[in-house]
Amino acid sequence: EAADRLVFADRATRPAHLERLRHADLALDTRAYNSHTLAADYAWAGVPLVTALGDDEPRWASRVGASVTLAAARHEATRELIAPDWGAGFEAVACRVARDAAALKRLRVALRRGRVDAPLWS
Repeated sequence: EAADRLVFADRATRPAHLERLRHADLALDTRAYNSHTLAADYAWAGVPLVTALGDDEPRWASRVGASVTLAAARHEATRELIAPDWGAGFEAVACRVARDAAALKRLRVALRRGRVDAPLWS
């Protein structure tokens, strides 16, 4: 069951955090102040991050996860990870990607290839 696979991780040292990313299939962003350094960590480790652009949050901090996710792979290979909103759209993207092993593999490959030539790492 999916609930058995959902992990809310405790705080960890940076090395321990980076090590545990090897075990992650998918990461879910948070709304108002979303992933910044963590988004880059996920991308470098090849872990797709489901996120959305800030909808009613005008802060730039609510758009960083999407910016990093798009810049981490070439040719917008990760656009499908950007939900249209933080509600039903976010849930739909997360569920679709989590259930699609081929999509997860394609996204992981795109992120790993992105380490060579994507704008984020240039």
